[in-house]
Amino acid sequence: MDTLVSLLETPGLLGSIGTPFAAMALGPGRLQRRADGWIGLANETDRLWLDPQARLLAFETISADPSSWTQGLCLLASRPAALPRAALAWEGDALDLGLGRGMIRTSFRPSPESAAKTAALQGQAWENAAPSLAETPGTWVIETQVAVLERRPLGPPPPLFVLMPGPRAVTHPKTTPVPPGWFPALHLFPPHPMREGAAGFDPARHDAFQSLMVAHGRKDLTRLKRRALAALAAGAPPLPEETGHRLATIRVALRQWRAQGHTLPPAWAARFDPALARVDRGDPAA
Repeated sequence: MDTLVSLLETPGLLGSIGTPFAAMALGPGRLQRRADGWIGLANETDRLWLDPQARLLAFETISADPSSWTQGLCLLASRPAALPRAALAWEGDALDLGLGRGMIRTSFRPSPESAAKTAALQGQAWENAAPSLAETPGTWVIETQVAVLERRPLGPPPPLFVLMPGPRAVTHPKTTPVPPGWFPALHLFPPHPMREGAAGFDPARHDAFQSLMVAHGRKDLTRLKRRALAALAAGAPPLPEETGHRLATIRVALRQWRAQGHTLPPAWAARFDPALARVDRGDPAA
């Protein structure tokens, strides 16, 4: 719980709840605690609740910027939240939107004066009902096993759900090293050490996230990263070639090594990260 509380109180924290098929961004708010122990954030339009016992995963992956990386944390869920639906269906006081692909539940809870209009949308596909719902007063809800976000816009809402085509089995980008049997229901992104400012690299931000990696990262990947950094510091030759998440881990280590002002060994860059090697050479094609 202490880790989640600290994250929720971090200035500049970004995040989203959902899956590649249906998601809402998180906004800043004031910390709250619920009687059942869940913690969350609340502001003028949003109310977010998180299970403090949820499994956390800290991760690092390479980014589109060849000299940087992506870092964040997930709250992991282990089972589907609802059955997938092909059309909108009324459940209790809300209209189930059928967007979660069986992993999350997405719904719209109309205001009392809009209930009849909303109920009339039952049986329609989301694509057909979305324009009408966007103009209807009410609360948009994403529910997962470990987190719930409710949003009641003050005016006409922007598009709340981001839909991506793909097979139903896809729960997250393959670049995120999620253990088998789990899926990330919520993402949190503390401020990145390479962004937001002219200083270039913020050691305090970096150290803070590395502590989270030690506590909540995949142990095999954190061990590999320590080996890579120790070898770099010792001037040792490159580690054996790797693939998948292990290759990404070494590429992140190289980018962080370079970001902290160290010289990038050409042999390491050539083996693991040609894009970074081109940047280091000043190649305009990088």
